[in-house]
Amino acid sequence: MHFVLATTQLRIRPSRDPTWSLTLAIKAAAAVVHEHVVPIYNVESDGESPFLVMHYVSGESLQSRIDREGALELCEILRIGTQIAAGLEAAHAQGLVHRDINPSNILLEQGVERSLITDFGLARAADDASLTNTGFHTGTPPYMSPEQARGDSVDWRSDLFSLGSLMYAICTGRPPFRAETAYGVLRKITDTEPRSIREINPQIPEWLEDIVKKLMSKDASGRLDSANQVSKLLEECLGIVWE
Repeated sequence: MHFVLATTQLRIRPSRDPTWSLTLAIKAAAAVVHEHVVPIYNVESDGESPFLVMHYVSGESLQSRIDREGALELCEILRIGTQIAAGLEAAHAQGLVHRDINPSNILLEQGVERSLITDFGLARAADDASLTNTGFHTGTPPYMSPEQARGDSVDWRSDLFSLGSLMYAICTGRPPFRAETAYGVLRKITDTEPRSIREINPQIPEWLEDIVKKLMSKDASGRLDSANQVSKLLEECLGIVWE
């Protein structure tokens, strides 16, 4: 029996992230088993940098889909959002925070309507000291939470903000915060509200824009309660749209 595998290099900063260890990466790789998370089999090293050995998924990234098509159809937005939230709930149930939810880290499996979260190279246990006041930013700037952008302590609610930013992108075809520099993006995340989704794409219903706004609350306590709640809410909305 043969399996097709893929690898991804772990992004680490040994000099500025002293709490990182291969043990933590192995924990992040092994703990999450879910149909909407790319299976991770091992963490190996080529003598220099460690890398994750993962199941190969035939398809494309969500970012590639956005680049080609722009804003997605309502049912697809709800389906993708439901599946990503379900995968995040599995990670959060294991005490892990992904920290880099963005369209490039979502794979759309070819031939089936299935979205999978990949790239746990930045994942940390929720009680890991490296999640608190590390002094540097980790993640993809346009999809970071305000607490990430400030370099503050983060928990599972940071992933919910990133999910909201991702949903904004598939509703509009563009990320919620844009600027000429990464620093400019981070300042917008912390200091400004994004342009209204419905102003960009009037086809998006008001109730969906309200859900995205809730996920993207600047105050983490103002976001929805859990990824599980998000998944169930979006699934319920999808069922109503299909009727």
